[in-house]
Amino acid sequence: MFVEIRNQKMLEKRIQWLYHENSKILYVDFRNLSEDKLIELVRMVDDVVVNSGERNFLKLNDVRGQFTTAKILAEIKRSSKVQNPYIKKSAYVGIVGVKKILLDAINRVSSIGAKAFIDYDEAKLWLISD
Repeated sequence: MFVEIRNQKMLEKRIQWLYHENSKILYVDFRNLSEDKLIELVRMVDDVVVNSGERNFLKLNDVRGQFTTAKILAEIKRSSKVQNPYIKKSAYVGIVGVKKILLDAINRVSSIGAKAFIDYDEAKLWLISD
């Protein structure tokens, strides 16, 4: 049980609120997680988004070094439908190459309008722009 609680605390630390030029951004660090831990983190983020009582989230997802599997892709599609009513803009840092095709597919299915960035600061600037 101790290991389970410790692992959950480690995942909770990957969800943070950032402030950039007076805008509140939900930052999620998905970097280098196993398939099971990534899915667990996605579900934790669902809970944060849905239960916060807020709308129009700006969300920054860091997926550098992360791999994608069919199981992860299915979870992301499911989660995007849950989070979509609460998200104003969503940016992904670390999506390059084939991963951009996957993001395009998720955007078509969920209409979240997420955008890929290589640079973390560029993503934050896009999020706060209107």
